[in-house]
Amino acid sequence: NELKLCHGRNNSLLQCTVCKSQYDVETEFSFNPSRDCHKFCKGLVHCGLKDEQYLLDSVGGKIGFFLVILGINTWILSTSLLFAFPPNGCPIELYYMVSIFDFAVGISTIWFIIKCRWLSPLFLSIMYGIRTIYVLLGWIPSINLCNIYVYHHKHSNHISILIYFLVFSFFASIIMAICWTIDLNAQYKKYKKENG
Repeated sequence: NELKLCHGRNNSLLQCTVCKSQYDVETEFSFNPSRDCHKFCKGLVHCGLKDEQYLLDSVGGKIGFFLVILGINTWILSTSLLFAFPPNGCPIELYYMVSIFDFAVGISTIWFIIKCRWLSPLFLSIMYGIRTIYVLLGWIPSINLCNIYVYHHKHSNHISILIYFLVFSFFASIIMAICWTIDLNAQYKKYKKENG
């Protein structure tokens, strides 16, 4: 005999179409790379916002999204390059002002990235990670990458600025790494549910 089940729309119960007996069903899913890898990657949504997929349906939406990500990357790179050059008499207030702007841009970026698909958080996580390593290697006296230690620790008293950029870049990188991992995992769970 063939058993036909239907999923109730009102009560979300799985039951027989004839006698209305309820059934609890568990499906097992095992990821088979030869079968599932290509199918999963093909259905994977890389860019855009999680809730508003239509954003990237238009050319203007694609250009706007690209420009936002490009602007954030430009900011990260430009603030990193700030330490590669000697202060040359620039007041410390200028560095504090850039730090405040960086914090505002960083918090806005984290808010934006939480709403994005996995590729944008991955890319920006890498950028913030590179900035963390760059500042750390520059601050270590024996390495002194781009003379950061000499210019901003020894000759100028920019220790608090260096601490801010190091700590904020590290935490931003970690938060964004968590964001892309969560989105990729959610897409995998959806794939698993649909193909289980």
